[in-house]
Amino acid sequence: MRLTITPLLILIALTLLGSSFSCSLFETRDPEDPGGNSGIIFRQPDRAEVVMENLQNAIRGMSQQNYLQSLNQELYEYNASQPAQAENPDVWSTWSYENEQIFFNNLSAEASNFEGHQLQLFDGVYEIISNEEQQFTASYTITVNHNRTSQNVPTVATGEIILRLQSDENGLWYITTWNDIANGDVFSWSDLKAIFVRG
Repeated sequence: MRLTITPLLILIALTLLGSSFSCSLFETRDPEDPGGNSGIIFRQPDRAEVVMENLQNAIRGMSQQNYLQSLNQELYEYNASQPAQAENPDVWSTWSYENEQIFFNNLSAEASNFEGHQLQLFDGVYEIISNEEQQFTASYTITVNHNRTSQNVPTVATGEIILRLQSDENGLWYITTWNDIANGDVFSWSDLKAIFVRG
């Protein structure tokens, strides 16, 4: 007996074959997280307040890119706390934007396996100096959980910051001058930077 393949048989075969694959081939999937880290948020810094929000989010997500985008690469100046300057004068004599890159790269590498990083700012005050310049003062507590606790490196630093922020020709704001003030001999942000900038 000779089997004749008709267009109808071909259509039925394709329909049956297609239904067996439709579950996997044509099923919609949940969208993937762009960039792989939904916890890192960077907003366009069109106001001085947004710079501080971005800085806090950079610490929370340990994002070096977002951290550095809060600083003005050309004008940036960092003044360490007095105890830190006395303890590590060689570190601070040539501190620059590039040192911030090294510091945060090393810090984020040592903190990558941990969570719970945060920057808390208390009693923040913005002082308008001009249309293009403001000063921000606040007490801070920065918590970075890292793998150097066995070397007696604290995970919490406290102190006070006085920041100068300026806007550029595009109306975007950046930190130009960062002053760190320690609470006596308590571990400060400057101490944290001095340790991690060395690798």
